[in-house]
Amino acid sequence: MYTSLKSVASQYFESFRKKDLESLYNLFDQQITLYDPIVSLVKGRDNVINVNKNIFDDCNEIKFTKQDIFIDSTKMCAIAEIEFYCDKKKINVVDIITFNQNLKIISIRAYLDTKGL
Repeated sequence: MYTSLKSVASQYFESFRKKDLESLYNLFDQQITLYDPIVSLVKGRDNVINVNKNIFDDCNEIKFTKQDIFIDSTKMCAIAEIEFYCDKKKINVVDIITFNQNLKIISIRAYLDTKGL
């Protein structure tokens, strides 16, 4: 299970970097929830996709560095510490991603270093 969770988490970040909404849609459970300090709580796959689309529209280029992904297969979650770049703007982020038994993402909690905003 560890390898599968790490693979899906890595695919999520790669799809996000590529601004691939279709791939993200397929990774998300229909009832996904997203929380971050900018948009607060967003529920449902279509609404989370719309939030991602707005981010993609605001960024010409998305880049991640220092991506460490820690997996807890007993709790079905991944914790990722990343430096997120929207064009030249850098934001330090910790994402906590949880999965269901079908390896669909059911929640993303993003904790941002808001001084980069």
